[in-house]
Amino acid sequence: MKIENVKTHPLTVPIGDHQRTSQGSFGDISILVIEITTDDGITGFGECLARTAPKAYAEIVGDRLVPRLIGADPFA
Repeated sequence: MKIENVKTHPLTVPIGDHQRTSQGSFGDISILVIEITTDDGITGFGECLARTAPKAYAEIVGDRLVPRLIGADPFA
């Protein structure tokens, strides 16, 4: 089994009240969802918090990680 496809899904949802953390105050929640599909047709998902610029996270994954993942063993 090998990784055949990797898609990134940057998502942002506004929240009613600002969320305050030690890193600042945020009016929305942003995450990056990664979708990996194998040549056997199995699909898996992972996610990470992306406080700012989730589209930039997606570009980094797409430009730097995807070329290394295509054809790799998904269990490695």
